[in-house]
Amino acid sequence: MDHIQTISLLVLLIGALGSAGLFLYLQERRRVMAWRRRIGQTLQVSGRHDFSASITPHLVRLLKRLGRGAQESQQSPDLPLPNPYATAGLRSPDTPILVRGAKLLGAALVPSAFLGLALPVWGADGFPVALLLCPIAAMTGWTAPEIWLRTRAQTRQSHLMKGFPDALDLMVICVEAGMGLDASINRVGQELKVMHPALGEELNLLAVELRAGRTRVEAFRNFGLRAQLEEVRNFVTVMIQTERFGTSIGQALRIHSEAVRTRQRLQANETAAKLPVKLLLPLIFFILPCLLLIVLGPAIIQVMGMFQP
Repeated sequence: MDHIQTISLLVLLIGALGSAGLFLYLQERRRVMAWRRRIGQTLQVSGRHDFSASITPHLVRLLKRLGRGAQESQQSPDLPLPNPYATAGLRSPDTPILVRGAKLLGAALVPSAFLGLALPVWGADGFPVALLLCPIAAMTGWTAPEIWLRTRAQTRQSHLMKGFPDALDLMVICVEAGMGLDASINRVGQELKVMHPALGEELNLLAVELRAGRTRVEAFRNFGLRAQLEEVRNFVTVMIQTERFGTSIGQALRIHSEAVRTRQRLQANETAAKLPVKLLLPLIFFILPCLLLIVLGPAIIQVMGMFQP
């Protein structure tokens, strides 16, 4: 039994190290490919490569079959805005099917892998416990793609927020230099491809919608629904009001840019003010006991030695 446990632990360790190495390799390869696209100016508006670039075509076909089998008949392939896939930057119409297939595959594979790892370690006596934990493992495999999608959307929103004030400043310069609003959006989207690729992609998509014949009101509203950020929604409101009442676009953009930077500065000050309160509990429970042990430890040992016979 000891040999079986040792072999199982070694297999588990090798599998964990292999998975970590594969994840790091795919992440590094994705980063290198992204830099190659940025340098070659080949960043496309479509995001169809985002979800399936790091997985094999066979796995993609399997996920599509599972997703189409579990797809609701009343659901349309074109999801209305807002939806989490557009917020995460996934433009492909197959993305909902792939995510649904990944959820089904995870719900089936995670319990099987858990049983395969738990039985050699726990033995036959631990089989009832492992069987009771299988629903939790299935729920973990089912919710893992949703957690990944939510995390990707939050990361993309943070990237959009970092570059949004710079985009407003560039838009102000373009408008005051005599360019129209549509041309300014297109120019700013091209300039931000390297520094802020997520925001550049969204602005390029906005420019494509404007060139395709959509009204400014509808195109700007779609931009706000895709981003799901309060600053972007305020920008959309300002642009719609400027379009409706005929006020100066440059002045409105300048005022909104200053408001966005002021809001970011206030948020940074608020985060800095919360830092002492967040550090209070770690300071009390982890840092102060160590300091007291280092400072008072030798004195306590000497006093105990004096009172011992």
